[in-house]
Amino acid sequence: MTKIDNMSLAEFLQLPTGEVAQLIQGLTLGFPIDGTRRWFLLHHPQVWNVEEYKDLGAKQYVETFRMLFDHGVETILVPAFGGELESRGEAYVQEMLDGMARLAQHPTFIQFYRDYGVRVRFYGDWRRRLAGLPGGDALIDTLENCPASQHAGSRPCNRFRRGKQL
Repeated sequence: MTKIDNMSLAEFLQLPTGEVAQLIQGLTLGFPIDGTRRWFLLHHPQVWNVEEYKDLGAKQYVETFRMLFDHGVETILVPAFGGELESRGEAYVQEMLDGMARLAQHPTFIQFYRDYGVRVRFYGDWRRRLAGLPGGDALIDTLENCPASQHAGSRPCNRFRRGKQL
């Protein structure tokens, strides 16, 4: 048994971040992206501005990913685009493609990758799914050339990892 197995919830909740990180070091976490439009509209009901939504969403994701890494999570798996989303129409798909490009290009993500030594690996059949979609080939190129997927010895987010070679 590990120390955490013998700990009450009350004891665990009193631990400082560093101790939590030591207890769960090496954990891989799945983090599906869903409900962000609803969250934005709930907290910013005065106006729907898609660019403001995307920028604020990027900041919120990075804040969450930082917290997870600070608490000892080593790898974050982020499923971002499934074929079922294509049924929502071309305009929605184009917004999704733009959102995925932000993972590779948005300054908020790029700074996070640098600050935390994050290595990004895009996984799954995304190339096949994107091929043939309007803008799909450009997005494939963008994701394949994401700066955080190029450097060795850093952490793997579509699959994000801290500090280790994949």
